[in-house]
Amino acid sequence: MKNDEKLAKYKEAVGYIAKNQINHFFGNKGANHAEIVLENLISNSNDIIRIFTGGLNGEVSNSQSFKNALEAFFNKPDTKLFLLHTKNAVMDTIGANLIKQKADELKGRIKLKEITDEFIEEIHKILDVGEFFTLGDDDKVRIETEPEKLEAIVNFNNKTIVKVLTKAFDNEFNKQNN
Repeated sequence: MKNDEKLAKYKEAVGYIAKNQINHFFGNKGANHAEIVLENLISNSNDIIRIFTGGLNGEVSNSQSFKNALEAFFNKPDTKLFLLHTKNAVMDTIGANLIKQKADELKGRIKLKEITDEFIEEIHKILDVGEFFTLGDDDKVRIETEPEKLEAIVNFNNKTIVKVLTKAFDNEFNKQNN
């Protein structure tokens, strides 16, 4: 099977899992897989996206499909996107620039904040592997286990882990003077 065929099968499988909200952890590796997963996570979310990142500065956040998924999400009524980033995070890609632009246009619906030093320690206590993550609504999660390789574990219907990460994320986000 050629790489294009494998990628098409992966995209079909991820789309099926996301659409049907199957509670199953699976892996993704590399930019192509990450792009497919994030596109599905964002497009299948209807209320809120939470992103904790070291910076939206890579191939995935610079892709047209990532931008398109974000635009479609922002066009849904009353959706929100909250983004926590590390200090000195580079945020200069198509996706990052769209988020910053929409934050100005959609006041209150999109917010970006820098994390405190304690937040990474708290996340390491919660997660055995990984650090950066994206959450969709109350059930979708992608946790990067090897950020430099874009390796992650994903689940489109796991309220348990999303609830724990949401609590930590929201506590950090709501701290004053970030």
